[in-house]
Amino acid sequence: MHPDFEQRRAFSRETWSRVVVLLLILAAYVGWPNATYTEAEDSILMSSRIVSGTPAFHPNHLLFEPLYHALLQLFAGVWPQVRPELMLQGFTTVFALVGLAAAYLLILPRAGTTAGLLGVGLIAASYGYWHYGKVVDAYVPALSMALVSLVFLDRYLATRRPLFAVLLALAAASAVLIHQLYVFHAALLFVFLLRAGDRRMQGLRDAMLYAFVAGAAILGAYWLSYLTVVGDDTQGLAGLFDWAKGHARDGLWLEPSLRTPFFAAVGIATGIVFIAPVFVIPGLAGLAEGPMVNRVVVEEVFVAHEVLGPLASVALVVLAIIASVLCLALLIASLRGHRKAPVDPIELYLLVFVLLYAVLATVWEALNREFWIHVLAALALFVAMRLRGPEGASRKRVALAAVLMLGVHNFFAAIVPFSDPANDYWSVRTSSVAGRIAPHDTIVVNCTWLCARYLERKTGSRVYLYSQLDGIQPPAGIPHWRDEISFELIHPETFARRGE
Repeated sequence: MHPDFEQRRAFSRETWSRVVVLLLILAAYVGWPNATYTEAEDSILMSSRIVSGTPAFHPNHLLFEPLYHALLQLFAGVWPQVRPELMLQGFTTVFALVGLAAAYLLILPRAGTTAGLLGVGLIAASYGYWHYGKVVDAYVPALSMALVSLVFLDRYLATRRPLFAVLLALAAASAVLIHQLYVFHAALLFVFLLRAGDRRMQGLRDAMLYAFVAGAAILGAYWLSYLTVVGDDTQGLAGLFDWAKGHARDGLWLEPSLRTPFFAAVGIATGIVFIAPVFVIPGLAGLAEGPMVNRVVVEEVFVAHEVLGPLASVALVVLAIIASVLCLALLIASLRGHRKAPVDPIELYLLVFVLLYAVLATVWEALNREFWIHVLAALALFVAMRLRGPEGASRKRVALAAVLMLGVHNFFAAIVPFSDPANDYWSVRTSSVAGRIAPHDTIVVNCTWLCARYLERKTGSRVYLYSQLDGIQPPAGIPHWRDEISFELIHPETFARRGE
């Protein structure tokens, strides 16, 4: 057979494989829009503020809400028939797809098309990236900009052109301004640039250029936002930096203990797969809500028992276990192979990034999957980049199996159920109560903060928990919220909210 024909046929197969994977990802991310707030409760407040025209300049995700509000104003005029909430979710999905494209561009020159598609598949099929790529929250948009920044870093290393140092700075600053979590990424990039130059002065010049552009963008945005929020009550740079800490002013979410490694393992697992089906196992929910973990898992139990059912839950648990084992095997094989291969600067950066952010996530809030999404994406990138050479061929089959199992599990365990509003536990639980609350009422409820947020969204009222208020105690004999959600009307002028 003529060699040109063989080359054309190989090119055709490669092109079609890209098209098929792209169409599958588009269908998975654009189809089945999220119709619940399960596993993404912060989006209740964020989307409410954005749609109402009062986006917050929150220091932990400074420009996320203003950016989405501006995009909503822009595109609502083009597609006025689209629901605002659905449009906001669409913005996140676009960011998610941009992040996947950046991942592909990073893998392609190092391991080829097949590895690139598998790496994109590993990221796209993981629960954390997939679910948060379909809701109104800052984690995936910020991660996508961090991935774009790595593309510019890669181009800078290949060309040493200052232009790419500037583009790198702008992308890194964008990630920080969407979510403050990436300030360490921005700092790490600066250190990397200092050490990356062929000549010491070139590395210093481009690192300082990067620092100037990124620093000016980040500090300028924070300073202007600080002035907007506090008005005339500014306290100079000291006040700015104190305000910019956001939730970090309150200290650690959970003090480190002997349980911390276990919590980190659970956090990582919940970023890979949606673990709700495991709660079909008798007694597991009680263990999760006991002193060992102390987490309310009523949403997960509801999905396992009322939405999926025992048989489907057991099958999905088996899939999740196999997929997780395959992912772990891929990572171990990649790390072993890395010691024998030449050091690629992007791979080295990914390993340092993973180590740094894994420590931060473990210390800050190990159980929270939201702080593991970027770590898992970086690991998937690294694993895919190692799918090259003779030993990479066998690992590609393992990676394909992992992608398929992850995709099937998370699609049927989370993506499909979350596309039906009837599968939202707190929405179902608060429906009867919401009908008895008038807009603009101020009430105090006996349930959790998630319940309070749902009631605020449903009723337009202002909702507090008893634990938030001074001078107001729960009535004698009040039922537990698991048995009955109850509330009482209060007058705002009769109490002082703690901390205000």
